[in-house]
Amino acid sequence: MIFVVVGKSGVGKDTIINNYLKKNDNITKVTQYTTRPMRLDEVNGKEYNFISDKEFDILLSENKFCCVEKYQVANGDTWKYAVKIEDLKKYDNCILTCNPKSIMKLNLLFDWCELTVIEIKAELIKRVERYLKRDNYTMENVNELVRRFIKDEEDFINVMPKVKIENNDNIEDTLKQFDKTIRRYSNGKTKSR
Repeated sequence: MIFVVVGKSGVGKDTIINNYLKKNDNITKVTQYTTRPMRLDEVNGKEYNFISDKEFDILLSENKFCCVEKYQVANGDTWKYAVKIEDLKKYDNCILTCNPKSIMKLNLLFDWCELTVIEIKAELIKRVERYLKRDNYTMENVNELVRRFIKDEEDFINVMPKVKIENNDNIEDTLKQFDKTIRRYSNGKTKSR
């Protein structure tokens, strides 16, 4: 089972997943590859596998990637994201965060495997607060926030998740909902550490 976690910018996807994985043995997060700059609090291989444009293009030309996405950010740079196909095939149960456009690509690529799409939702004001806490408050980051929030409205029009989870004020309640969803749809039982 591939659990595809989607959510608009600032909903707290990574916080939920990282907290969940601290207590769970039988599920793994598939870490995407990206060319975007690493933030100060990020660790290579944890949040993303940070690689150069050249490395990305080589892996892409070797057909190693699926769910390839490219974004032109507010400052004009292009950031690339992708998932290694072999990483998705390694596990009975795995969690992946991705853009809604990638859900269809995953369905076509993994016709042998069911996807469970989980959408994390949060109020707009919470999303803005989280986004601005995560990135330094600069004009470039504010411009990027605006670009991402506008793009999210377009990208999420046709998202049809199996489960929607609210993440506003109580992370423990959110984690309980997330755990319940994973247990319900996983191949085999998951167990807590």
